[in-house]
Amino acid sequence: MAPRKVETSTTIGIDRREWLFIRYGSFFRAMYTMFEITFSGGWPNLVRPLVDEVSILFVIPTLIYVVAIVFAALRLITALFVRSTMQVLNDDAAAAILERMQRSAELQDKLLQVFNDADADGDGYLTLKEFERMLELPEIKHYLSVLDMDVRDARMLFHLLDDGDDIHGALSVQEFCEGIAKVRGNAKSADMVLLLHETGKVRKECQATRV
Repeated sequence: MAPRKVETSTTIGIDRREWLFIRYGSFFRAMYTMFEITFSGGWPNLVRPLVDEVSILFVIPTLIYVVAIVFAALRLITALFVRSTMQVLNDDAAAAILERMQRSAELQDKLLQVFNDADADGDGYLTLKEFERMLELPEIKHYLSVLDMDVRDARMLFHLLDDGDDIHGALSVQEFCEGIAKVRGNAKSADMVLLLHETGKVRKECQATRV
């Protein structure tokens, strides 16, 4: 109906009629124009002449189309982008957790190997003498330095690791591995563990006194 009205209109200039026919003169021309409206930012330039010079009623279907198709498509694209981004972040987090678990397992295996090598009598405990001898080994010094540990005071480190729950004056494999994992890092970490260790000793002495 619109093409017919354009053809018979006396108020629309010939140039504008040609413009309207090129863009809306047939079903396929109109479909291509709607494609341009969907994917170009200049869609008002394609709609304004139709509204101003043919019929203002074309505002209604145009607005419905723009809101329902253009904005909906943009929201869909945005949602897909956000979903893809979140998936990448989740994959990175999972990979980081897996890497940390693997490094923790490797650390435990290495500490267990160090403990077994230092346990000269094979009784499952490290005495202070065995511990001091272990810290004199170059490979042990290098490995503990990789863990960012200060081992200059072997006696202090030994008592720091010994929680006193097993044989007094000897380190079990659990005390050794867990203790090394706790005190690795800067001095503040070691000082905090030492404070907790001394607090635990005082607590045990108080409990023994009550009994």
